[in-house]
Amino acid sequence: MDKFWIVFDKDSFSDQSFNSAIQTCIATPNVDCAWSNEAFELWYLLHFHYYNSGVSRKQYQDLIEKNFKKQGLNGYKYKKNSTEMYSLLETYANKGNAIKLEKLYFRQQNYSTQNPCTMVYKLVAELLDLKKLIEEENQS
Repeated sequence: MDKFWIVFDKDSFSDQSFNSAIQTCIATPNVDCAWSNEAFELWYLLHFHYYNSGVSRKQYQDLIEKNFKKQGLNGYKYKKNSTEMYSLLETYANKGNAIKLEKLYFRQQNYSTQNPCTMVYKLVAELLDLKKLIEEENQS
């Protein structure tokens, strides 16, 4: 069965709009959402450090660049929508912090107050499972 993923950020949307969008996805069959509060870049930052207090969107780029520089990529400049980000994270970072962060908010329904928080890891996990399935089928 097909599934649709909606990916969005809290950004400057009202709390009501943000919560409503998530609740609509939850209530809709075959739809899931990979939301972030405040922005998608939180997913990148969690590969380097566990954050349990909010980080402003303005700080994300600087923090991402600093973390890659600590890993030896001295000339690294963050580019939104970079096609190389996945491979950089695979090489230089750790994925476990987003899942740890979600457990902090387990069963809370007021999603707009869950800051920082991201569900991007759920989409990534599903894509990796699909990739593995395709690779197994190709080997058969």
